[in-house]
Amino acid sequence: MTHFIYNGLPQPQYKIPTTRGKFKVFRDDGTLDFMVEAISGGAGKGALPSGEYIARGFYDTDDPAMSRYGIGFFIRLEPQFETDRTDLLIHLDGGKLGGLGCICLLPQDAPTNIDEVNRTMDRLGNIMVASLDGVRLTVA
Repeated sequence: MTHFIYNGLPQPQYKIPTTRGKFKVFRDDGTLDFMVEAISGGAGKGALPSGEYIARGFYDTDDPAMSRYGIGFFIRLEPQFETDRTDLLIHLDGGKLGGLGCICLLPQDAPTNIDEVNRTMDRLGNIMVASLDGVRLTVA
């Protein structure tokens, strides 16, 4: 089964807990399929809590906080543990760096390269459409 992993390191320059690292997608056989820079936190209650999640759905959006070049998407996250956190997502980082605890993807050269944004959206969209039961996400 495809599996997502986000490993972020604390970013002490932010007042609100923030992590930055890699969002990785592994194939059924455990090989790395896709990787993109990502950030979590910087606003709200801070970085996404460590633990297991189920990623579900793939939704288009033109929300400027979740899009680049008018291209945007989000994937909903369901924590598999008790938390008071809600509205957790994976999405493109569209505006000010970081977000309200979501995993904000930073495709390489996204501010200047629409092709990289499209590649990220297409790859994750294809995975999510094929994963009717969702995809496991580990946040470490």
